[in-house]
Order: sequence, then structure tokens, then C-alpha cells
Amino acid sequence: MKPAISILGTGRMGSALARALVQAGYRTTVWNRTKQKAEPLAAIGATVAASVLEAIEAAQTSS
Repeated sequence: MKPAISILGTGRMGSALARALVQAGYRTTVWNRTKQKAEPLAAIGATVAASVLEAIEAAQTSS
């Protein structure tokens, strides 16, 4: 089973990494200060966390 991974920041690099992880079948959680910038990743299967703590917990509790 692949581990759950969280990405903090959905700029160019964070978005590209999150897309690759989702496409590879990883359960991916993303967080960004501006929630709207993370929403396109939700459309492809990522979970958008409401806070940094929520994103961190998503990765820690799933592995």
C-alpha cells in the first residue's frame, strides 16, 4: 500500500508534484494559504486540507 502524502503549497512545483502523486495512485492531501489555488487539484482527486495541521495529520495517520 502506498503511503499518504501531503503537499504544503500549491505553486508551480507543489501543484506539479501533487498531480504526479495523484496520477501515480497516492492518496494526496494539499494545503495552500489561498484555498482557491488548491481547488484544481481536488478536481483530479487530491484532498484539500483546511489547515497545515490537518494536512500533516492526513499524512501521519495514514501511513
